[in-house]
Amino acid sequence: MKKVTKIFAVAVMASLAAVACTKSNTTGGNDDNGNNNGGGNEEEGIVIDGQFEDWAALAETDVVAINVLAEASQQALRTLKFHNTEDVLYVYAECDPAIVGTEYDPSRDTYWEDKPAQRPLRFVWDTDNNAETGGYYSITWPNAGFDSLLDVYIYADGGKVKSAWSEFWAFKETSEAGANFVDNIAENEALRDQIVSVANVAGSLVKGWYSVEIAIDKVNFPNLGKTVKVASTLMNQAWAEPGVLPSEEEPVELSL
Repeated sequence: MKKVTKIFAVAVMASLAAVACTKSNTTGGNDDNGNNNGGGNEEEGIVIDGQFEDWAALAETDVVAINVLAEASQQALRTLKFHNTEDVLYVYAECDPAIVGTEYDPSRDTYWEDKPAQRPLRFVWDTDNNAETGGYYSITWPNAGFDSLLDVYIYADGGKVKSAWSEFWAFKETSEAGANFVDNIAENEALRDQIVSVANVAGSLVKGWYSVEIAIDKVNFPNLGKTVKVASTLMNQAWAEPGVLPSEEEPVELSL
């Protein structure tokens, strides 16, 4: 049986309002790629600004971190980290800059006509932690029961990673459990840019990779349980998925 990593809820006061605040001074070092170097214990939430010293200040027990396996064929998504607070789930990702597009169109109305290069950093969710509901996602996670999909359309602009928009999709209630997830979802248009707003995505080039941080609004996330499973892919311009995490068949389990 594969090991499942768990995230422990932390007693910190953080909300989307905290995202807009200025970073507070913290103790502890930062190795410039978001890794924890034994930082200080005081933490009031991650600030989404493309700087990562606040990630370094978190205790190891407050972060779930997964890295791509050395033998994995899909390496473009190298690292994922999750940090849970009362209202917000923070995500840190390291993406191959060769995959992140530099041409973008901020308008959904013309996106499919102009065909720019921005593509999603995708998160698929088993929101009820039940493999018997929802659908499977390709051959990577064939045994998961995914219920929701969150696409964050990212692009690079002058060495900074930004978001054009985000979308939320859900498995259709009329679809048969165990069906192909992507073939049986519908977008909830009312939640465009609501679960992840444009302002709540930021990244920068760090040691040759794009480090990206995202704030996910748990309050507006439909049917999000206390224990969920999540997996992520980074798409390229051809809509293939050269980045996949976890590399193994089992998505990562989070306790929210």
